[in-house]
Amino acid sequence: MDDLKEKLKVKLKELFRSDEEDLDFGIYRILNYRRKEIDDFIENRLINDIKDQLSTKEHSIELEEKLKKLLSKDIIKKYLEAKEKGDDQKIKIYKEDFGEDIEEYERIKKQLENIGISKELELNIYNHLINFFSRYYDKGDFISKRRYGKKERYVVPYNGEEAFLYWVNKDQYYIKTTEYFRKYSFRVGGLKVNFRVVEAEEEKGNVKAQEKKYFILNEKVFDFDENKRELNIYFEYRSLTEEEMEKYKHGNTISQDKINEDIIKSLKEVLTKDNLTRMLFDIDPSSKNEKTYIEKHLYHYTRRN
Repeated sequence: MDDLKEKLKVKLKELFRSDEEDLDFGIYRILNYRRKEIDDFIENRLINDIKDQLSTKEHSIELEEKLKKLLSKDIIKKYLEAKEKGDDQKIKIYKEDFGEDIEEYERIKKQLENIGISKELELNIYNHLINFFSRYYDKGDFISKRRYGKKERYVVPYNGEEAFLYWVNKDQYYIKTTEYFRKYSFRVGGLKVNFRVVEAEEEKGNVKAQEKKYFILNEKVFDFDENKRELNIYFEYRSLTEEEMEKYKHGNTISQDKINEDIIKSLKEVLTKDNLTRMLFDIDPSSKNEKTYIEKHLYHYTRRN
């Protein structure tokens, strides 16, 4: 149960972009304005609302304690023995003489059975929610993923037309945005850092280029507004030259991660001279792999795009 709850929370945090609080355009501005309420909903309210609609753990423990006390009574033991043997005459006598205890036992037993059903239902609810968001949401996009199996079937709204065209993502529309690509921002203490793409080779229309592209530091590298405490780091997004391909080759492939190592090294040479920008090379306490602030955000930005 706890694993499913955590899995659901992770999926919802991914959907609401909880780790990207510095996105400040469009829907992200609204999400960030309501960030506390959204986080509270994911961490607490959603799970509690599901529990309240079904049953509570405390109520279950209380009922189990009551049932335990009833089962310690001789009359309940004798009543259960009579039920097991199918002795209707004794059952009738026990109910007439000790009806109150037997009624309470049957009532509590029924309530616990219902709670057991509720727990199974709760598991199903978490499973369905996780499957739903996994089904339609992936890496920032809402899409229809194909399903295969006996239970998962597509229903095509066919009215007897002679020819009817239907496709899996019918009535869904793709909107391409480049704000996240063009400008990515984050804060470290009182410093605001912007990653900006100043040159990029982009495909025209919907035609994909043959060569893979990479993020490379621009010759300008950076500019720093000390009064605003704002740092801009400039990138190009393009294919590599032959010299760069040789330089960044890792085994038989070229890796953006290898390029990132070189970017970090170059930035360290120019940004550690100022006390404020030097903070970027401190270890980020929220990083699982003990990455510096600049490492964490650079790898996140390049992998995302």
